[in-house]
Amino acid sequence: MQTVLRPLTIGELFDRAVTLFVRHFSIVSLVVLCFVVPVTVFDAVIGNDMSDVLRQIQAASKAPPGQPPDPVMLQSMLQHSSLFTLLFVFILIGAALVYAAVAVAVGRIYEDAKPEFRSIWKTTLRAFPTIVALSFLQVAVIIGWVLALVPAMIVMALVGATAGALGPVGRVVAGVLIVVAMIAWFWGLLMLVIAMTFSYFAAAVERKGISSAMSGAFAQVFGGGNFRRVSLVALAFGAAEIASLLVAAVIEFTAASLVKSEIVNAVIEAGLSLLTYGFLATLLAVLYYDARARREGVDLQPSSSPLVAP
Repeated sequence: MQTVLRPLTIGELFDRAVTLFVRHFSIVSLVVLCFVVPVTVFDAVIGNDMSDVLRQIQAASKAPPGQPPDPVMLQSMLQHSSLFTLLFVFILIGAALVYAAVAVAVGRIYEDAKPEFRSIWKTTLRAFPTIVALSFLQVAVIIGWVLALVPAMIVMALVGATAGALGPVGRVVAGVLIVVAMIAWFWGLLMLVIAMTFSYFAAAVERKGISSAMSGAFAQVFGGGNFRRVSLVALAFGAAEIASLLVAAVIEFTAASLVKSEIVNAVIEAGLSLLTYGFLATLLAVLYYDARARREGVDLQPSSSPLVAP
């Protein structure tokens, strides 16, 4: 049954994302597992080694003053810092590729074509250099947004100090303003993340270059027509992220308490990551194609032009 591409309401966006994720769970899972499995294995392998390093650091902190550090410990710390750098780069690029691959899969579904694993990754990896560059640009964008929090915190501190002198009412107002400001900052961060994710989609699906992918993605997210819709999805996206982290933490803690097996715990962690990454990637892909439908018109079916560039 063909999934018709048309502008969707907010409720329909989530309904479409759930429907596509459930109906095509096998192919989405295969795509996401290409990222989840290596990260889970890597985390399991270096987890125990990192515990040993932390114990060595704790022992070194109790050493008498003036005693030179253990060269073995320094070498181990250097090796693990290199491993964590490698893991960070892999997560950064791997997550971008997986999200783009899911968007390609959703595009195939909208085209009423079977989303094949090999074809999905062939199309996605065609944009590999562009996606890599965009993923590092995302780090720069996020760092810039985080740095923008510093002057905001200074302003909030001044507001709090001024309001504090006004008594209990002033402190309540200051507290409300600070909470609202923090929510606004977090919302802005989510909007930036969604915009950068759209740029990955544009690179893989539309074969756009770095500048055109970024400019088009930011226009889709912050443009007047989609701003309100993307804002609401961004808040829901953030809530889903927080909820998934809390649920994952509870399940992993419970499993670790009941089942003393690192393998079982790793499998549970991988399963939770699969569900989280799979659904959120599908949701953003549906939002991306909805924005395209509104920008390019509703007639985006295969009879007019392909969604995924050949």
